[in-house]
Amino acid sequence: RVIELEELKNILDCKNYKAFKDFNTRALKPAVEEINRFTYLKIDYEYVKESRKVIAIKFKMGVKDWDERWETEQLRADYLG
Repeated sequence: RVIELEELKNILDCKNYKAFKDFNTRALKPAVEEINRFTYLKIDYEYVKESRKVIAIKFKMGVKDWDERWETEQLRADYLG
């Protein structure tokens, strides 16, 4: 699924990040890493560019295989104590 950058910023309530670099480092990457670490989903993404400017994000989503799910359960148990 492709989501326009401004729409994604609205969804994540990150409109205050004007520079893509800041949005990417402080909001997008941490959110995707957390989802990948603590859920059964696997999310990857790539930038959609117009010239050199990022205008959208293309997300690729899937479900982890059983081994990855087991690792996720262990991480969640360790994290939640």
